Amino acid sequence: ISTTSLVRKNIIHYQICLFLTELYPEDLIFQLLLKLMLMTDAYVRNNPLKYTDPSGEAIFLKTHVVMEPAAPNHASVVIVPNNQEAYRGDHRFIEGYNGMVYATLGAGPVGRLFFGNNIGLVLESDNNRERDADLNHVTQLYELGIGERAEADVINDLFLADSLYRDHLQYDPFPLGNDSMVPLKNFNSNSYVRGLLAAVGILVPEVAENLPGFNQPVPVEEFRPRSTTPK
Repeated sequence: ISTTSLVRKNIIHYQICLFLTELYPEDLIFQLLLKLMLMTDAYVRNNPLKYTDPSGEAIFLKTHVVMEPAAPNHASVVIVPNNQEAYRGDHRFIEGYNGMVYATLGAGPVGRLFFGNNIGLVLESDNNRERDADLNHVTQLYELGIGERAEADVINDLFLADSLYRDHLQYDPFPLGNDSMVPLKNFNSNSYVRGLLAAVGILVPEVAENLPGFNQPVPVEEFRPRSTTPK
């Protein structure tokens, strides 16, 4: 296929995508599916290192219902790189529709031993947890702006912050407190996602879903390197 034909094909491809996203401007789930199906270097003017995808950002906040038909939702972070080739073969990413790669970051409860005998739950993070990675199981997707920052830098910061979390905080499905009278000690998966995004400087839009714990984020210090005291 000639370069001219390829350029024409990509332009038509891109124009169709723009038309559909304008037709359904509020349907972010539809836009993400388009992104997964149509993403090519034409999206970034054949220079993915210099330009960002004009359809939107690469980082999303995903929510999904925990128990049907109950209202509480679970939040996770979805990463769909515009520069797909940079992450193809990366063990942190999985292959979705039409060969496009993406990754998720989230957390959930895991049973652990505390104080030798007491069995409790701790909040443990993980990459591509089963329901987080299921893009068919979605209540809503929110685009998260990264401003002028390079996509690769933000993705690296997210994975680094996640790796620095020690999987040690006590888990509570409905954390309360976070004031001077009732100090917050326990957290849940929504607390984790809100804290992770804050730790890398990503602002979160106002969400419509019921997300228990989302307003009680894990402290950003939990995503920083632990300080060491010189001997």
